[in-house]
Amino acid sequence: MKIITKGSILATAGSLLLGAGLAVSSISAGQAQPVAQQVHSDKTKKCNQSAACFAAFNYGDGQGVVGYSAHLIGGEFEDGYADGIGVLGEDLSGAGFPFVGQSGGYEDYMESNGDFEAEGYMYAYGYEYLLGARHPGPHVAAFMPAATRATLEDTGTARLVGGESAVRFDGTFGKSIDAGKGYQVFLTPDGDTRGLYVAAKFTGGFIVRETMHGRSTLDFDYRVVAHPSGASEERLPTVNPKRPVISAQ
Repeated sequence: MKIITKGSILATAGSLLLGAGLAVSSISAGQAQPVAQQVHSDKTKKCNQSAACFAAFNYGDGQGVVGYSAHLIGGEFEDGYADGIGVLGEDLSGAGFPFVGQSGGYEDYMESNGDFEAEGYMYAYGYEYLLGARHPGPHVAAFMPAATRATLEDTGTARLVGGESAVRFDGTFGKSIDAGKGYQVFLTPDGDTRGLYVAAKFTGGFIVRETMHGRSTLDFDYRVVAHPSGASEERLPTVNPKRPVISAQ
């Protein structure tokens, strides 16, 4: 599953702060019924049309759609007693979008294959995230690296011949960075050598040479850390995300 953002990501992990939206797919005869219909079939609106089956408009300052999943005790929501789903969106066709949110000209959506795309900033809070494969298997908690500035990295292996090598950026990577703002190169030789250094940097790549006029021939690994094209240069920017206000219904 890939996560693509058309803006900057400020995240360590935790719950994502996203725009609210709801996508509803029409259901044709013979298709499997979604979980929502299996549980609350008497409250499910069924239709067969090209427009949305359900739409909610709120012309005030409240929410358009709010979903709760909790155990109600004495008129108050009690945590820890519910395993349900507050809002469920399913795409039964396998080619649509189970979730779409729009706000202020920005759009967030999830594709049927589980990929999520968001325009603008995404915020996450916490220290770890859940890492798992798309196929059944164990899930593990892993830590996410963080940077003080927006960066875009690339790694690879190149060949040093007679003490020198010219490394050219991949075309897509080269168009995605602003090489004019500088970039860093980290080298690791895959064998015995007197030492390697970056002799020159260009917008399309860099030159590596062996120290002390060495003439070795061997492979070396490299890591390039560059500035993404169009990204902010601010270091550790202060953020104060506007959280949605959920009022009692």
